[in-house]
Amino acid sequence: MKIKEIPEHYWNMRVVTYVCNNERLFSIAEVHYDKGIPSSYGKKGSVLCNHTSIKGLIWSVNRIKECLKKPVLDLDNWPKEWKDNTLVTFNFYDSELSKKITEKGKEELQKIKNKLDI
Repeated sequence: MKIKEIPEHYWNMRVVTYVCNNERLFSIAEVHYDKGIPSSYGKKGSVLCNHTSIKGLIWSVNRIKECLKKPVLDLDNWPKEWKDNTLVTFNFYDSELSKKITEKGKEELQKIKNKLDI
């Protein structure tokens, strides 16, 4: 079996997450890689803007479907992947409440994936 070589520089779309005003937000961003490691990202949420054709828009939608299958990148801990326990960004003293909030985040992500049929 032939192993696919990874180019030195490439980009793709990824789901990214970050905290803004004590709220965890998720977006789609263009992520650039150097030797397979995320090195930079484009403006969050702009991947569906300014296409010159419907064909280009469809291409982007298909890339978004692909990115939903990959781990989420954590912009607050760049370039690490987001871990479920980082969903809770507040200082909770109640670990059960913290656990419930994390589970709710997983459920919401699964609902999105189900709607997109991925």
